[in-house]
Order: sequence, then C-alpha cells, then structure tokens
Amino acid sequence: MDIPSGRTDNSQKTSSYFPLVLAGAVLMIALGFFIQQRWPVPSPQDVRLTMLCVSGFSWERVMPLHQQGRLPYLASLFNRSCSYGDIISTNFTSDAAITATMVTGLLPHNHKIYEAKDLFDLTPENWQRLPIWHDLAGQGEHCVVIGFPLVSSVYGCESGQGVQPENRQFVKGAVLEEHVQYIASRRALPPGLMQFLRECISSDTERIKSAVAATAMCTTAHLFVYFEGLGRWQQRLTDNSDVLSESLRSDLIDRYYIFFDTQLAAFQERLGEQEAFFLLSERGNLNGCPGYWKDFPLRNKCPATGFFYATGRHIREGIEPLLVKPADIVPTLVYLSGRPVLNTMNGIVDFDMLKEEFYFQHKLTYR
Repeated sequence: MDIPSGRTDNSQKTSSYFPLVLAGAVLMIALGFFIQQRWPVPSPQDVRLTMLCVSGFSWERVMPLHQQGRLPYLASLFNRSCSYGDIISTNFTSDAAITATMVTGLLPHNHKIYEAKDLFDLTPENWQRLPIWHDLAGQGEHCVVIGFPLVSSVYGCESGQGVQPENRQFVKGAVLEEHVQYIASRRALPPGLMQFLRECISSDTERIKSAVAATAMCTTAHLFVYFEGLGRWQQRLTDNSDVLSESLRSDLIDRYYIFFDTQLAAFQERLGEQEAFFLLSERGNLNGCPGYWKDFPLRNKCPATGFFYATGRHIREGIEPLLVKPADIVPTLVYLSGRPVLNTMNGIVDFDMLKEEFYFQHKLTYR
C-alpha cells in the first residue's frame, strides 16, 4: 500500500497516544492537589498552651526522688510522649534576667531586666519587649497570667476581668497545718522558719486556686503560671541562715518537692487535659552546672541550669535530653500556637522539640 507523502506510521501512533498522555497528566495534577490537601490548614489558635514555671525546680533533686517512687505525678508525666532536658542560661547575672528572657524571647542586653522589680516594666505599651501573653493577646488570643512578678490578670477574654490579688493566707487552719507538719515532719523548727514555710505553701496553693478559677472563667485561654514557694524554701535552706544540719535541710527540701508533686497532680486534675503542657524552671541547680557537664565548654560561664519538660499535641518524643536556650522558648510557643513570631526576638524556634510533620502543616511566619 502506498503511504501518503509527509505522513508515516509513527506519526499516526503518536497522535493516537496523545489523548492518553494528556489524561494521565491531568490525573497526576489532580492527585497532587488532593495529596497536598491532606494536611489541614491550622486555625488561628491551633494549640492552647499551658506553661508552668516552678522557680528552683531541679533535676538533681527530682531524679533521686523519682527513682525512689516518691513523685508519682512526675512519674506519670514521663510515661507520656514527651521532650525534656536542661535550660542553659550562660552569662546571665540573675534569676530575674533568666525569667524575663523565658517570657520575652529577648536577651538581657535587650530587655534590660536584672532584678525582680524590673519585671513590672513588661507592659503591652512597650512593644520592644513584650512578654508572650501580651504578644498573643495583641493577636487576638486569650491569656491567663498568674504569679509572675507583675499583675496577674486575664488578657483578651470578653469578660475583661482581672485575677483577684494573691492572698498568701488563704490556706488556713487544719489544711495549712497538715502541709506544714508533713514538710517539717513534726519537728520543732525555729519559729521564723515555720512562718516562712507557711508563706511558701500559701503562695503556691493560692496560685493554683487562682489559675483554676481564671481558666474556668476563660476556657479558651493560654495559661502561664509562676510558682515561687518551692524555690524560696529551697534557697533559704541552702543558704542555711537558720543553722540546721545538712541532713535536716536536705530532708526539708525533699519533703517540699513531694508536697508540690501532690499539688501539681491535683492542679492537673482540676484543669483537665492540656493541649500542650510545659513545665520549666529558670534555675534548678543552685551550685552551677551539674556534674555531668564537666567537659562542657561553657561550664564556667553557666551560673545554673534550669529544668525543661514538654508534652502534648505536636511535641516530639525525646530520645535524649535537649539543651534548650531560654530565649528560644517564646518563639517556639508562639509558633506552636499558630501565630506569627516577632522578628525582634533574639531566640529562634526550637524544632527539636516539635514533631517533624508540624513544620509541613504550619508555615513559620514572622511579623
């Protein structure tokens, strides 16, 4: 058979395959579109944060008690998928400076806070050093703040009501004395030390009460609570201003940890499950870096090491302890909440504590 001029069998075959190729390309594009859509776009408030800062909380105190089975609440936390480790505060001159960095994401030379009284300068009017709750409230989030060395309040909720001022004597009578006698182990301690113990217990228990009441009033709020009773008690006994034996001082500190563990357990029961839960301390090891840091190059520049624990939605299960910088806490929490991160912060998002898929589901943005 004669073949027409300019036309071959190959050209006929190619033209017959073209519709199939086009259909396949359209199918691949459609499949790609649907596969990309399997990760949901985050809502404005994707994760509700609960951050408890416990002044003085120390790995060196916690771990022996945990191994002895004397901290059941803490043991229950480590039975969950979680990240944990040390907060490294190099070249910080005071606890207040560390705390300010942990709530602003700024280093001391930027936030200019070196004493506890300076924390009152963290106001929403000073946009260059906003604490995380003012930053989130300014973006439409609800926040409850309890116990930090500033005015405890509720931010962003429709009620606009503040938290009642702390009353350190709210735990009275038999309940208070039961806690006191447990920690003192019914020993005759100096009267001044016994009164100081009552103040520490009342401070911590009052903040739990205030936090539960405020979150009940504003159920969508992020929660930020600062506890100082344990830290104050530990510091006074470490300084030994009451001239007690080392074994007695150590036992009194351990007993406060055990008491505080029961209070945290009751606190969580009243709050219910949190979407993302963080337990932190600005300074746990009162005598500097722990012994296992003997070969760490910044050991001599590290005044103390804090405690870090995180669990909840999008938190990666840590195989090994993390080393967390205090300035990285705020940008990580803001990113976890689904909000843009201030580009004036010195810290960065710590992706090591977040699940890998979180980055692909939630675009990191700055403002």
